Amino acid sequence: MDNTSQSYWEWLTWVFQKGNDAQCRLFCFALWAIWVSRNQFIYERKNSTGRVIAQSIQRQMAEIEGVRDLKTQKTMVKKFGVQEDLPKEAIQFDAAFDKRSFKSATGLVGWDQNGDLLVLKTVIHKKVSSAFAAEAYACLESMKLGIALRMPSIKITGDSKTVINKYQKNSIDKSVIGAIISDIHSKKSCFQDFNFQHINRSENSNAHKLAGRAIDR
Repeated sequence: MDNTSQSYWEWLTWVFQKGNDAQCRLFCFALWAIWVSRNQFIYERKNSTGRVIAQSIQRQMAEIEGVRDLKTQKTMVKKFGVQEDLPKEAIQFDAAFDKRSFKSATGLVGWDQNGDLLVLKTVIHKKVSSAFAAEAYACLESMKLGIALRMPSIKITGDSKTVINKYQKNSIDKSVIGAIISDIHSKKSCFQDFNFQHINRSENSNAHKLAGRAIDR
């Protein structure tokens, strides 16, 4: 091993010895994101900015932390699985909104027909006008996720009563989120069986935490 390699490994050893679990986890995510960006630049001529790399790290960290929380909440998972009105796969959605930067984060938690965790996802939106728009974008993202996963029958749940009520009205929505509601309606035909359901914030805590962590990073 030459001096350069030895110094590199000594540095890595020092990082993992000095850092706590959260810091080491962040360090590993950062190394991986930088390595992926480097390969994309060399082989695809795709140049990612520091901001894009940082956002990728933030999303991955939020999703991993969400998985950890869900694994420790076995009673919640079992409760979700035995609900009598759950004949289909389900996606829970929630949003967090930063009014200073007009940025929002969507948190999505997907469940299979047995009530077992299927997927976690976060999405960052920029130039979002309001908290209502953030919730509408989150609802739209939940439908996009269902389509991407090829779910034939789906139940989408969230604690945004305003967005769900607007969707359930057959009339054209002329509010500031009308265009997003229209997009949501246009994707309904992608499912054989589909319905929205409003749930309390306490029942939507996992999607809420996922969105909150993504917006804070």
